[in-house]
Amino acid sequence: MRVIAGKYRTKRLKTPVGDRVRPTPDRIKETVFNILYSMGKLMDCKVLDLFCGTGGLGIEALSRGAVECVFVDIDKKSVALTKENLAIIGEKAEVYHAEYKSAIPKLEGRKFDVIMLDPPFNMFKEGNVVDLIMQHDILEKDGVIMIEHSKENKLAGLSEEWDRDTRSCGNTNLTFLSRGGH
Repeated sequence: MRVIAGKYRTKRLKTPVGDRVRPTPDRIKETVFNILYSMGKLMDCKVLDLFCGTGGLGIEALSRGAVECVFVDIDKKSVALTKENLAIIGEKAEVYHAEYKSAIPKLEGRKFDVIMLDPPFNMFKEGNVVDLIMQHDILEKDGVIMIEHSKENKLAGLSEEWDRDTRSCGNTNLTFLSRGGH
């Protein structure tokens, strides 16, 4: 796994052993960031990387111009791996070992331009996560939520108030949520 663009381009990041964490492949990461760039959501943005795993998505955002990224994961090994990967690129960032249900309320009062959700593909609780994000008002008014999910996951339970842009990448879908005119 590597950083694919920006100031940390080509830096090799550590990957987990085994299959408990599913790092985002380069081709999908490239798609995510091309879309965010086209939306004007990279330079000088504040990013939240929920379910951060290796920290790869948040680190890519920092490499491409984000001014801040907060990383959250429930798994202790993922948190340690994220910290190691941040050390590789020489960045300091907030990294929290917490479940999303407790992390999001603690972030209340802060605002993020981009919130990236890459939960386990079998979780099927993205609607709950988005509801909690909105309840605690941590997304900027013109912010974007990016959800990486399996094609089988139709994001049931997600409010219809969102403007959705879903892109297919093999067995993975990328759904970008924005408030549009709401």
